[in-house]
Amino acid sequence: MYNLDEIKLQNQQDCLTRMYMEVAGSIYENAGRKAEGIIREAVRRYGADRGKELKEKHLNNGVKTNLLSLFTVGCDCKDDPRVRKNIIEQNEQVRLWEVYTCPMADMWNRNGKGKLGSFYCEECTHALVNAYTEEKGQTNLSNMLTCKRDNFCRFSVYFRPANLIDEKKALCFGENKEASVKNALHTMETVDFKQSVNSMFIKLYYYLLEVSKESLGEEGVCIVALGLRKLAQSTVNAIALQADHTGNPTDQKFIDKNFPLNIDSNNEPLWERYNNHNAKELIDINFLIPLRKQLGI
Repeated sequence: MYNLDEIKLQNQQDCLTRMYMEVAGSIYENAGRKAEGIIREAVRRYGADRGKELKEKHLNNGVKTNLLSLFTVGCDCKDDPRVRKNIIEQNEQVRLWEVYTCPMADMWNRNGKGKLGSFYCEECTHALVNAYTEEKGQTNLSNMLTCKRDNFCRFSVYFRPANLIDEKKALCFGENKEASVKNALHTMETVDFKQSVNSMFIKLYYYLLEVSKESLGEEGVCIVALGLRKLAQSTVNAIALQADHTGNPTDQKFIDKNFPLNIDSNNEPLWERYNNHNAKELIDINFLIPLRKQLGI
């Protein structure tokens, strides 16, 4: 059983998962032979964006940029309470872990979108690690919950000092590295859950749009818009069910605690950075405004 605070986090995470399912699903259904390539490239750009941003944050705070830092210091997300995993090995050079339950995989599999999920799983962590390590790290995903043959995910990530020049080696594996990580855990603020999911939602949507437009022109924009319209309806249905299950009205207070985005995009500063291709206008017209109207907010 989960408490009410944990359920709010789950609802926020599910919105991100649903967005990928609907928008990437629209691309997969309508973009023909280019569809898989578009989705994979969008996820790679999204993962790379997160990796570069986290690396910059660590360097600005004097944190050694190794795998221990990547997965523990000031991370851009926290685990959903439904995730069950086992960290087999974790240090500056190696991170091995298995995931036994994943709400993202659960939703994708439940809706027959496991193949879409596999594109995300195969590309995201690999791109994040590549960007963070400047393509000196190695990532392997040998099992996936989105594959019918597997009942867990298995990630193996390696980052070896021998692959770096001396200057980079000092930045990543210098003296007093353990103390640096411990100090940083106290001094660097981890992004809260809603802020993290909000950022991931906007970035992932943006790159799905960007690559679709690059590959298909205005047709690609229309395909993303179609996915956003489907997302609006499925999100309304989900919010109504969430509110009913917790005995709440679907008012602004409930939305603030259970929906990851600022429902009024004019109050979201991230759109200033991710507004090429009229990304903000497109999501307003096809998702946020219809959502507000149907919820009466």
